Amino acid sequence: MSEVRISARYALSLFDLAVEQGNLELVCADMKLFASVCHENHTMANILKSPVIDGDKKMAVIDGIFSKHFNKLSLVFMKTVIKKRREKYLIAIANDFIELYKENKNIVTAHISTAAPLNDEAKKQIVNNLQQQTGKSVELDFITDPALIGGIKIKVGDKLFDDSIARQLNNLKLHLLN
Repeated sequence: MSEVRISARYALSLFDLAVEQGNLELVCADMKLFASVCHENHTMANILKSPVIDGDKKMAVIDGIFSKHFNKLSLVFMKTVIKKRREKYLIAIANDFIELYKENKNIVTAHISTAAPLNDEAKKQIVNNLQQQTGKSVELDFITDPALIGGIKIKVGDKLFDDSIARQLNNLKLHLLN
């Protein structure tokens, strides 16, 4: 079975359990924390993916790091996944869970790239415009990319709006070459 299917099934199971127990917000916070720790600390991700490290040691690492911060359901779930020898999928499961949560709460993530940081008023205006266009709550992810030269690039789902000077210069170059 593919990693995508495995992680999606486990994420859906955890999501259903969290809804059933009324812990959806807490479990989502746990999954965000876990994904963030694994993203920032590659050692943690390598420990989970390593076939050499025993499952009991992996459980001890998870327990030692997250037991004080995690909801009981999240901790038991992670230990169950490790017992079933599926720990290499935990990061993907956490990410899939977060996506299920966002879908359930009608939240969309917009990735905004600009050449220079935006002020709070501009951010607020972008959020309002995106909420009107999508009909959903908008979560922003800002990236400063000097290669854009100026303008803005917005990616929401599979849609891309690119009004950067770099794109305009590239289009002009292609037009002049043809």
